[in-house]
Amino acid sequence: MIRDLKTGGRAVAGRLAFVLIAFACLSGCVSDSTRGQRLARYRPDITPKERMPWEHAGARRNSGITRPDVDQPRAVKGRGERPPGHAVGVLEYGDRITISLLGIPDESAPINEVIDTEGMITLRHISRVKIVGLSTSDAEKLIETIYIEKGIYLSIDVVVISLVEGSYIMVGEVRKTGKYPIIGEITLLGAISQAGGPTPFANKKKVQIIRGDRSLYFNTEKIEKNEKEDPVIQSNDKIVVPRGWI
Repeated sequence: MIRDLKTGGRAVAGRLAFVLIAFACLSGCVSDSTRGQRLARYRPDITPKERMPWEHAGARRNSGITRPDVDQPRAVKGRGERPPGHAVGVLEYGDRITISLLGIPDESAPINEVIDTEGMITLRHISRVKIVGLSTSDAEKLIETIYIEKGIYLSIDVVVISLVEGSYIMVGEVRKTGKYPIIGEITLLGAISQAGGPTPFANKKKVQIIRGDRSLYFNTEKIEKNEKEDPVIQSNDKIVVPRGWI
């Protein structure tokens, strides 16, 4: 019986030793396969500082600038406060704008530009820039960033002012129908002239101005003879030059 107990004890000890050896082997394999992973650190290919402004969620929320169809540079930090009192509005095709470049060595007179049919303007020392659809404030930020990122200026303040005070629509018997900007004060005769003048088929005695829910009629022949007052066109007016009887 004593022999049986000794034999059983040796068998249990043998099984226990086998389990311990197997566990040690498995632990070593796992340790070897993960040792390099524990030492390695995650390093992305592009760090946040190397990303472009439109690739940052925070930059999109804070700047509000959409990526235009130009070689847009990275965001510039450390600029001072913006000059107060500049106009704010959404820039459209055909808008006339004045651009002032301030705080630079070669500061000169303001630049007068018209946003072309592609929504672009051309500025000194840089390529064409697309600003249509931006507010004047966002256009200023964009131009400043381009000048600095291209290394043209170390620091610059840009002021963009829209000269357009609204627009009117010209339809009917004029040579160039369409939407026209209001720059300063413009009268009915001036608006017709800007549209290329009336066609030979126009009825100049009953020109209509649709202003909101009202319709106003004017005899432009009498206005030309100074017999009637030439009315001032307002923003959102629609001018209709009707066709006369032949």
